[in-house]
Amino acid sequence: MRLILRRPGGRGAVGGGRSAGFTLIELLICVAILGILASVAYPLYTDQVRSARVADGRAALANAAARLERCYTQNHHYDHCSDVEGPSEQGHYVVELTAQGGHYQLTAKAVAASAVSPACATLSTNQTGATAPRDCW
Repeated sequence: MRLILRRPGGRGAVGGGRSAGFTLIELLICVAILGILASVAYPLYTDQVRSARVADGRAALANAAARLERCYTQNHHYDHCSDVEGPSEQGHYVVELTAQGGHYQLTAKAVAASAVSPACATLSTNQTGATAPRDCW
C-alpha cells in the first residue's frame, strides 16, 4: 500500500509543485552583485595595502633619523653612524645613508616598486627634516 499526501489546494503530492531552491536568474543576480562589490572593494583594499607599506618606509626613515641624531650628540658628526642602514621593520624598504660632517641624507628604496605607490618608491629625508616626495609624507 502506498501513501500519497495531497496539499490542501489539491495540487498534487507534497513536493510535487514548485521545489525549494534558487532559480538560475536569482543566482545570476547574486553573482552580478558580488562582482560589482568586488570591483569597488578590491582597488580600495590594494590602495590601503600600498599606503601601509609606504608607512613602513616612513617609519624606517624616522627611526634612522632619530638614531643619527643620538649618534651626532655623541660624536658631533654623522660620519661614523652607519648602523642605521638596512631593511625596514616589515621589509618593504631598504634604508641607505649618505653622511658628510654635519649633514646627512637618508633614502629608503622600496624592495618591490610595484608593491608601493609608484610615486613613493623612493623616500628621503635629511638633517633639516626636509622630506621627499611631498605626496608620500
